[in-house]
Amino acid sequence: MEDDDLKLSDSTLLALQQFLSEQKEQQEKFEKLKQISEKRFDDIQNEDGEVKEEEDIKITMEDFKEDWQLSQFWYDDDTQLKLIQEAIDASPENGWIACLCSPSVFVKYKSLRPVPKRNVVVFEFDERFNVYGPEFVFYDYKYPLKFTYLPEKESDKDKRTLKNKFDVVVMDPPFLSEECLVKASMTTRWILKENGKIIACTGRVQTELIKRLLNCKTTTFEPLHRGGLSNEFCCFSNYESNFLKWKDEKDI
Repeated sequence: MEDDDLKLSDSTLLALQQFLSEQKEQQEKFEKLKQISEKRFDDIQNEDGEVKEEEDIKITMEDFKEDWQLSQFWYDDDTQLKLIQEAIDASPENGWIACLCSPSVFVKYKSLRPVPKRNVVVFEFDERFNVYGPEFVFYDYKYPLKFTYLPEKESDKDKRTLKNKFDVVVMDPPFLSEECLVKASMTTRWILKENGKIIACTGRVQTELIKRLLNCKTTTFEPLHRGGLSNEFCCFSNYESNFLKWKDEKDI
């Protein structure tokens, strides 16, 4: 075979160079994001609550392609915004919000400007999200209590545990199985404060089970996904608000 036969065409070479350039740019963006995420909230913000311009890294769910093997189906932009806004409204200033297997809600929070004064943590199996540094907790639902919050300073010993820490949990168990919902519910009960609030998105088939496990009822809000889903999807909660209203039993 002649060497000339192994050469890439100009168009293929250009496409390859563009792909490698985009990969490098994304990696640099993620590295910068990780550095920023390792700083404390007060270090990231100015006194007026605005993120410093030189540290304002634009990350969206477009930077995280769905992995169907991990049962990843990202919410559409409107659903992401409504869920995180409800979690913010349901929590006090400087309160704690957990995004349990709901990374798109977490990423939407990180894009808000000015950034609301909340402590938001993403519990996620997909380690691509570890670019968020201490705001990321590796989570495998098969081991519902196997995680520890590691503070940035050794002196922050009172923050070493996540037990009963969160005012609100936004959960979306990755699989529509009883085992997955049962174990994700164990996690939710463990990390949630007494009288804490739960926003849960999962398939309609889980209606009775989630009511039994977490006392969550079907709401009128219907979460949507970017690519659509064949399964009927619902939003459940253990409380009502101006936004989240429970459906009448006869309408479920």
